[in-house]
Amino acid sequence: MQRSDRATPLTWLKWAERHLTGPMPSQFGCLISLQYVDLRRNNLVSLPESLCRLRALRELHLDQNALSALPTGIGRLTQLHTLTASFNRLTELPSPPSNLSILILNHNQLRHLPETMGFLDQLVTCELRWNQLRGLPSSMCHLGQLRSLVVSHNELVVFPDELGRLTHLESLDVARNQLTELPESIGTLLFLDTLVLDENPIEEVPDSFYQLDSLTNLSLNGVLLSSYDIQQIRRQLPNVRIQY
Repeated sequence: MQRSDRATPLTWLKWAERHLTGPMPSQFGCLISLQYVDLRRNNLVSLPESLCRLRALRELHLDQNALSALPTGIGRLTQLHTLTASFNRLTELPSPPSNLSILILNHNQLRHLPETMGFLDQLVTCELRWNQLRGLPSSMCHLGQLRSLVVSHNELVVFPDELGRLTHLESLDVARNQLTELPESIGTLLFLDTLVLDENPIEEVPDSFYQLDSLTNLSLNGVLLSSYDIQQIRRQLPNVRIQY
């Protein structure tokens, strides 16, 4: 049998909890066959721009490091469908890869999102809890496949009316923000099953709210709705379970 000296390309790299510190070396970008990378629970402070040469990469997990930024060219990873980087120090998000279906960036310091979020037409799950967001880009109304949006524990004062066009949304969590009202367009979220509004100073819901016939779970802890309003919701939406 003839022996081959050609090495098998590395496609899977799991370096979680390896006590990695400091910046990731630029040579990391030479592993161009990688499809899955797990660098969770280390102490990495930066990633090289050469990471963006990993064009075969499909999953990238960076949670629980000390990253203050992602490579600016990360959008070039056109095969990437899962990006998680929770519990870091990210202050901004560069234009993300257009084929993302899962984006999880909880517990960071994000203050705003890029308008290019609207290009993520394959995005199904988006979690951004515990950041410093004061608004959401109106371009997110183009996320036609989005099923779950979590933006709790931020500084949102307005939920954009355009996001009522997220007609496939099934779960929405905006708890612990500074919302005083919901947009009239919320009534177009006909597949919405779970809505979490806890700890927002909301005093009333729009008339369109009663069109949410698919709603079964509604959390109202700490909101300013009167008992009459809550009873009205029970009458108009008899299938909903309310926590308050």
